Amino acid sequence: MWQFTAPPVPAPTLAQQAATAMAAGLTISLSGSVTLAATLFPTDAVTQGKLAAVAAGLGATGQFPGGDTTFPMKDSAGAWHTFTQAQYKAVAAAILSYVAGLQLILDGNPLGVTALPPDSVALAV
Repeated sequence: MWQFTAPPVPAPTLAQQAATAMAAGLTISLSGSVTLAATLFPTDAVTQGKLAAVAAGLGATGQFPGGDTTFPMKDSAGAWHTFTQAQYKAVAAAILSYVAGLQLILDGNPLGVTALPPDSVALAV
């Protein structure tokens, strides 16, 4: 009896893996003055824009919008986390760095990397 066998599915390309990783987010653990267990944060374009805007404001004025000493950030599950300036900068920088690495791969991999950046990071702030 004849049996149909599906052809093997090719392994995803590094660019396809980067696109999936971008949609999945970055897991961040934070230690120091505030402890944050491994928490998934979004890395989508809207989140990137918000992070960049607040970080630019911090750089230009040395304070959060409204002059607050802390600022909230939402994780992938929708829970809010309140960070000091140093913590916010560290978390935002980790997310933006991760996204930049993925975007380079998506944009043609000009650095010739052979693996995705790590999808988790531990920060001490």
